[in-house]
Amino acid sequence: MQSIKSICLFLTALSYTKGEDAVNTPRFKNGTLERTAFVRGMNARTILLSKEAHWTEVTSIDDATLVWLRNHKRRSKPFESDPETQIYNRLPASSQMTDKAKMFANVNSYEVDNGVLGDSCLPRTFSLRTEADVLDLENHYDELSQGAWILKPTKESMGVGITIHTNNTEWWKGGELAVVKRRVRSGSPYVLQKYIKNPLLLNGRKSELRLYWVVLSLSPLVAAIYEHGQVRINSMPYEYGDFKNPLKHLTNIHQQRKHPDFKRLSNSGELKWSLESFMNYTINSLGYSEDRIRKTLWQNMKHCVVRTLNATAEKLRGDHPQGGRGRFELVGTDFILDSDLNVFLTEVQQGPGLAINDPVKARVLRPALTNAANLALDIQNILLAKQPVGNLSLEGTGYEYLVHEGLTPPYYLHYDGER
Repeated sequence: MQSIKSICLFLTALSYTKGEDAVNTPRFKNGTLERTAFVRGMNARTILLSKEAHWTEVTSIDDATLVWLRNHKRRSKPFESDPETQIYNRLPASSQMTDKAKMFANVNSYEVDNGVLGDSCLPRTFSLRTEADVLDLENHYDELSQGAWILKPTKESMGVGITIHTNNTEWWKGGELAVVKRRVRSGSPYVLQKYIKNPLLLNGRKSELRLYWVVLSLSPLVAAIYEHGQVRINSMPYEYGDFKNPLKHLTNIHQQRKHPDFKRLSNSGELKWSLESFMNYTINSLGYSEDRIRKTLWQNMKHCVVRTLNATAEKLRGDHPQGGRGRFELVGTDFILDSDLNVFLTEVQQGPGLAINDPVKARVLRPALTNAANLALDIQNILLAKQPVGNLSLEGTGYEYLVHEGLTPPYYLHYDGER
């Protein structure tokens, strides 16, 4: 909240002139935007409309400064926010980053074009968006015959439809490849991804890290990552095999609910750790140094996020007439670590599961979401005051910059660590 207070104090001292339309909107009073909110989605409402968040709910979307939607269509058409006096929780073309097939295709293309080869943050991945992409897999038959590969439908979530394959001869001759072709033709893409054989194990189980970060502005590009995260842990010990058993291989809470003792495991905290607990475990139980975990590993994960953002930033603006002004988006990013602590980014999730039904997630999501909305409001107020976006302060928010092109000179995450 500190950044909001500082900006509001700063703005009240300004003499501000603007067009009549913006001055007359109920959202804009006394030289600043009102903290009014139109929020849809039970979980988002629980956080953003709490007393601690300091937003006032309004019943008309046109009266709201903050617009948070789950269904981003209004009267069957995409909702269009006022780019100058509203903040809206969806980037114009966010699917370029949050759709698995598009994201991996964008990153692969960008890194080839920019000479970033042999050091990818992504597992080896094939984007299957067209029937031609599926047919092209035959040109990679030898590669696909080595080890296990995980097939993910990009329009599903909660681990639905994911399968793991080791015998690709059988897969090619069987019926599943035909199903993939048919679904791709009907507009349901897949990704085929190299399965990480040697994941980092926590108490003998496979795990996945989830970090939250927010794109606060597209013009100039400003993005920040939240300092806390969570770690999801499978309910059964890992083994390389028995690939039809999701309790060993799919680090998704909805799949883990299939365990007959899920409630006890969940209540005991065995299936969800804070990022801090994870770091303490890898230092104290696995023997890694403080510097390797708290500095190098953290830097590597941020580096992977920035590489993904670099590859998609221009496309995220879509055809928005003001370059995406007034749009922001909080996303969750998942990482798998291997036994050597190499970092692999596996997904950027849109609308990243805002239910706060366990204490670990609640401690992360409440401040991450609340402060993301606050910072997006700060930027709008700065722009309305015709001040440089470099005046934005992250102090007291728990966020740190990944990129800030509004600073002089622009800030870009410097990477000099090890993969």
